[in-house]
Amino acid sequence: MTGLLQLPSELISEIASYLDTETLFSLRLSSKYLEQSCLSVFGRRFFRKKGFLITTRSISVLQAIASQEKLQKYVQHVWINPDCYTSSGPRCDPPNLYDESKEGDCTPSSKMDRRRWRAWHACTQDHATLIYTPHLLATLLKSAFKSLPNLTVLGMRRSEDHHAWGCKELKDAIGQDPRIVGSYPGAQDGLSGPTLLFIAFVNAVAEAKVSLKRLYTDAIEIDNIRDCYLPQRRLEQTFRDLLYLEVNVYRGRYSEEQTLDLLKCERKEEYGKGFLRFWKACKNLHEVGLQVFDGPMRRYMLPPTSNDLPDGLPPSRLDQFSWLQAYPHIAFQKLVENVQLHQLRRIKLEKMTTTPDTLQAFLSPSRGSLTSIKFRDFRLLSSDESGRPWQSVFTFLRDDCPDLLYILLNRLMYEGGTISFVEHPPLPVPYLEIQDPNDNPNVQYGEPVSDGFFSKYEHIALEASGRENVAAKLGSIVNQHWYQQPLFSYQMDEDLWHTDTSDEEW
Repeated sequence: MTGLLQLPSELISEIASYLDTETLFSLRLSSKYLEQSCLSVFGRRFFRKKGFLITTRSISVLQAIASQEKLQKYVQHVWINPDCYTSSGPRCDPPNLYDESKEGDCTPSSKMDRRRWRAWHACTQDHATLIYTPHLLATLLKSAFKSLPNLTVLGMRRSEDHHAWGCKELKDAIGQDPRIVGSYPGAQDGLSGPTLLFIAFVNAVAEAKVSLKRLYTDAIEIDNIRDCYLPQRRLEQTFRDLLYLEVNVYRGRYSEEQTLDLLKCERKEEYGKGFLRFWKACKNLHEVGLQVFDGPMRRYMLPPTSNDLPDGLPPSRLDQFSWLQAYPHIAFQKLVENVQLHQLRRIKLEKMTTTPDTLQAFLSPSRGSLTSIKFRDFRLLSSDESGRPWQSVFTFLRDDCPDLLYILLNRLMYEGGTISFVEHPPLPVPYLEIQDPNDNPNVQYGEPVSDGFFSKYEHIALEASGRENVAAKLGSIVNQHWYQQPLFSYQMDEDLWHTDTSDEEW
């Protein structure tokens, strides 16, 4: 240790960068000189990216970090989990709690359960106060953000895989994980937690004058937010420097009495208005990830129901018409018609439905700069009699996007099923009762009957990297992709899809 103390602080810092967490902590605790010499390594490793819950204790930790002059400069990336026991009530609820016929004390019987029950109610009340009190969360975030000079990335993470500050403390105290999402809601009572967090993000960033470079969100009801909560000028202040955007959007469904604090967005002419205002504020994007759903259930496999189907429409066109009248296609089409993104380098689209023309119109302005394309669970609707909607898109990528270095295609779909990538046409499925989308007596292509509807992963997924490999793959699949009935396979490795590029310099 004496020899280490003789070294210059720069060399100690370099040595510390190779140490594991336990050894680094021990080294910092051994002397003030070593503590200061290791500070840059300690700060970058443990404070560059931090996650928090929407609770007073967790947000106060963020504020405390921001108030520490020696630590605040290391914080670049803040993410927040919008959940706090949103899935269900406490497991320690007494059995007769909601039974109106029972009288007397309805608190749990055991001392442990009473303690957990009270902690659960205190925590959820605290969370509700923070997120539902107008401007409160934005004010708290602003007070922290303005003291973080290098903050450039904000996000939301709803997953048990990511540990926000305070989640272990709550799990130990209550016996339940606060991050569990549970089932998706039906009719909602108001704007969702992620949407209210998004509003707080926008206002806090604008007021703290943060130069935000990257933003990723969970599902938000962008079209149900009233303009007065997010004026266009405020959106432009927040997103003027934004380079990376990953956003998940859906149209909210609300109970009848909820009309004051949100827009119902029930008519088709209202679809995409807030969505478009948001995108108009993002003028310098280099990277985009997008999902658009029709409702809070986030269904994308089955066609939405439509009450205004035209008379005389053939049965084979009913599903296609329903998709075209649904919120995801209309909102995306409105974006394409009104905003051109000329500087995109990476595009990631998931769980969406549109037409080949609309997709190409979205890609076309940045065709000269695109280096990476990812499509997953993406459905294109046939716009001509050929019934091969993906062929024109593959041709466009091959001929008009010369700088593509990476492609990932997983479970691409059309109105009748799934696309497969094999060299030769698969064997026909001998199920005469299955209606072909083109009204043929039997489907044109299909998996071998022995495989049923479960396909090999490589049959519905395609990945290529490197300019020459990408060009060769696109050249081969222009004609060698097959339109089959719905196919399912093993899940894709999520690391292929979710790539963290927050360390890159733009």
